[in-house]
Amino acid sequence: MVGDWLFVLGGFGYDETRQLIGLSSVYRIRLRDDGMFDCPSECNWERMPDLTDASGAPFPVANGSAFLLNGRLYYMGGFSDVKSGVVLQSPLDGIGSGDIVSGPWSELASFGLPALEQGQFDRLGAAGFGFGSFLYVAGGIRMAPDEHVLGDSLFAHLSGDGTIGP
Repeated sequence: MVGDWLFVLGGFGYDETRQLIGLSSVYRIRLRDDGMFDCPSECNWERMPDLTDASGAPFPVANGSAFLLNGRLYYMGGFSDVKSGVVLQSPLDGIGSGDIVSGPWSELASFGLPALEQGQFDRLGAAGFGFGSFLYVAGGIRMAPDEHVLGDSLFAHLSGDGTIGP
C-alpha cells in the first residue's frame, strides 16, 4: 500500500504452453475508505512499468517482499527466472498528489548465495521491510540444492538517494 493505492508485483503465471513462469509485471488499483476497490463498474488494475534488471531486461519475480521506504518502492528476495536474492527499487512520483506511479526499476544489490545454479533460490518468502535509513530481510527458505528454513536476518544502510551504501 502506498497512500490509497494497492500495488501488486510479480507472481506466478503460465506461458502459452501452460508452463509455470515468474512474472515481471507491476499493477496498481485505488482503494476506497471502506476498503473496496475504487471502480464503479469494471475493476481494471492499471499496469505500471515492469520490474527490470540493471540492463532494462524483464526481471520476473515471485515469493519476495515489497515495501515502501522514503518515497521508494523496494522488492527483495524470492524467486526469479534470472537470479535470486536481489534488491530492486523504484522511485515513486506523485505521492503528494495521490496519483502515485512507479518509475523505472534499478537493481541495488544481491544478498543471495554467490554461486546459485539454475533452480536454486534464496530467501523465498522472506520478510523484507525498511526502517529509518536501513532495509532488512529476515528468514525465508533457501533451496540450494536442498530446502531449508533460514533463521537469520540481514540489513543494509541506505544512502540519501535510496541506494545501498555507507
